[in-house]
Amino acid sequence: MRLNVAKIKAYGDAGLNAVTTILSIGAVSSVIGSSSVAAIETARVALQNALTEFSNSAGSNVTITYDSTSFKSQIDSILEGGGIEELFVDALV
Repeated sequence: MRLNVAKIKAYGDAGLNAVTTILSIGAVSSVIGSSSVAAIETARVALQNALTEFSNSAGSNVTITYDSTSFKSQIDSILEGGGIEELFVDALV
């Protein structure tokens, strides 16, 4: 299976932009409080940095190979394969 990293980044950016837009609405920010807004903004920045690092590390495509004999083996082989996991861990560190 091949994942288009540019599309993943575009969807991630769209989600993060939606968070920024929602927080820019005064009524929303005042209801959830400044400490919650600060926590959400901190998480947004961390996710943005991780998304950028993932994109930079992965290049234009990521190929995932897996054992397709059963649903459980598909999930297990993806998680144990290391490739995707290493990209995400590298992006978060």
